[in-house]
Amino acid sequence: HNKDQDSIPRSHDSIRFIQINKTKFAIDQVRKVIYNPDSMPYGTNLRKLLVTTTFNPSYGSYGKVEITTPDSVNGYTWNKTDSVSFSKLPVSFAVTAYGGGSPRVYNIDMRIHKVDPDTILWKQMSSYPAQIGKSKTLLFNNKFYTYTTVNNSLSLYNSDVANLNWVSVTLSGLPSNINIESLTVLDSAVYGVDGNGNSYKSSDGKIWSQVSNGKNIASILGVLPGVSAEQKQLLVIINNSGTYRWGKTSDMSSVEEINTTVPDNFPIKGNASYTNMSANIKNRTLLLAGGINSAGQNISYTWVMKNIAGGLEASPFVRNDLFQGDGLSAFMYDNLLYVLASNQFYTSENWGQSWLKAASKQMLDPNIGKRKGQSVVIDNENYIWIFGGISDGGSYYNDVWKGRLNRVIP
Repeated sequence: HNKDQDSIPRSHDSIRFIQINKTKFAIDQVRKVIYNPDSMPYGTNLRKLLVTTTFNPSYGSYGKVEITTPDSVNGYTWNKTDSVSFSKLPVSFAVTAYGGGSPRVYNIDMRIHKVDPDTILWKQMSSYPAQIGKSKTLLFNNKFYTYTTVNNSLSLYNSDVANLNWVSVTLSGLPSNINIESLTVLDSAVYGVDGNGNSYKSSDGKIWSQVSNGKNIASILGVLPGVSAEQKQLLVIINNSGTYRWGKTSDMSSVEEINTTVPDNFPIKGNASYTNMSANIKNRTLLLAGGINSAGQNISYTWVMKNIAGGLEASPFVRNDLFQGDGLSAFMYDNLLYVLASNQFYTSENWGQSWLKAASKQMLDPNIGKRKGQSVVIDNENYIWIFGGISDGGSYYNDVWKGRLNRVIP
């Protein structure tokens, strides 16, 4: 038994052979080129491949075809049935019409993708200002808004997405003890809560006002979809005299408290979240990954939250051994759910029921220091933006990176 028969490279070659076998070629009569309009897969190696070719003239017939390769400089007459070796390029076909005359020479243009579609290429962008602490970056009104606290002082910077250039912005109405990670965009406003459970709202991200709702809001978990896009709400945690319960609100001024105690294995704060606004009502859910429970313990569950009339449907998936705790980021990308944890991507094809370590081709750039608590934003050109974060030693990063999977380039 040949172990190489079961190797991953051989399995990839088998897949490529199937694709190559279906490859169609066209003739450019002006440039005298025979080519494949759809390039063959990245990594295709023709050194050991014999491609069977046929010649079907659109009219009349032909007398002979002479093939020239680097190994047969003077060419040879093709018998029209044998396979032709493309082990070395260039290869050309000289076609002579039936009855003689001057041959028409066609060069073979064998097109193969030069870029690996499964690789993410990273680029370092203009960094945050040097003075940065715990921070969160939001995409709001087509700009990046970065909120950060340094020495108990709260600051705001923003930048255009297309031309990254951080500008200090005057900020008012937010206290210095604002819970940075709670800042969340819902439709045309940004919401947050402070360390005392007070709620805040801003329509422009700069000028904030406190919102009275009579509740002690411990955290904002994410955006909970409704039956329609207009019915989205914030899912929050209410601290009711030491008992934690869920709450739903569309504007923080009125919070519907769910009369159910939050389970011990549910995140009270620090979770990553992703909102699935599916066209299918049944699939409109808020997914929560990781976080910290009411006892201060790291959570490794993935929860799926669904908005139902008069309540909330909470479904925990099996605990995973790949990531846990706070400082994670969740996002949808290339039809997969991603979580970024300690500089490693994890993916799920089934909305968090199970997770896999992403392929090595999708590793972060080695110059991106290990961190947690980063902000991740996906823009409308399929770029993954990574902002800041905290090192294992507790220092704050001020760098900004963006990367894109080659396969999803518009």
